[in-house]
Amino acid sequence: MLLNQPHTKVQGKPGTEPSWIPFTQFLEIFNDSDVGVTGVKVFHQVPNQADKGWSLDSLPRSPSWSDVPAYEWKLLDLVDDPLPTAISYLGGGEVERVYCEGKQLSTPGLELHFTDGAGLSWVRTIWNGKLWPNNQYSDSWWNILFQRLTVLPVLGKVFNLPIQYAHRRLRKTAPKIPPSARFARFLWGHAPGPAPEPVPWRRPSTFPARDWPYEGMVWWAYFQRENPRSQKLQLRNDYVPVDPTLSRLDQ
Repeated sequence: MLLNQPHTKVQGKPGTEPSWIPFTQFLEIFNDSDVGVTGVKVFHQVPNQADKGWSLDSLPRSPSWSDVPAYEWKLLDLVDDPLPTAISYLGGGEVERVYCEGKQLSTPGLELHFTDGAGLSWVRTIWNGKLWPNNQYSDSWWNILFQRLTVLPVLGKVFNLPIQYAHRRLRKTAPKIPPSARFARFLWGHAPGPAPEPVPWRRPSTFPARDWPYEGMVWWAYFQRENPRSQKLQLRNDYVPVDPTLSRLDQ
């Protein structure tokens, strides 16, 4: 996928250099394969206006955690429809041009999602052209078994102790990831936070790859620091077994 932004020359005041401003922008989505692809979607970055309920300026963050971008990803409207939609089918060798007037787009803030002819889901990051499999967070059978054991009426409290201890430790050590949090992720199959793990292709280049899966747990620890009453919440109710065949974006 390519982002095209044709510019036009604008003459400024006398004695000043002319400037070039974009007069339109459009995406060109290519399918270089001989086989068609389905479910073509484009996600783009938008500023995150959500109020997280606590002051980030007062948090003792390390330089790596301060690099977490303050934006969110949303589905880009690819067809003439009032709701964000996807291109249902793009045949082999075909090109789809999508005009995106009035949207602030940039190559680092674009992702192309699609399903190939074999039924496998992929993501291509536009800024570096890298192709990512969109199924790397499938939990194993024993991870799902452990998740189900934590919701049993009596024994569930015992199996849930490593998860609760990891959150208590993280409230004290964040943004540093304690060994208990890494062990909890090993048991659970993914970081047991209030939100799914962040996908690896959205990790900032300066962010440690080893700590990136714990982003949701760290922000939850920050929230609990600023809201002590929230520490009494039973997080166990937020964790339910998930279908390992679904991608994290679908969940």
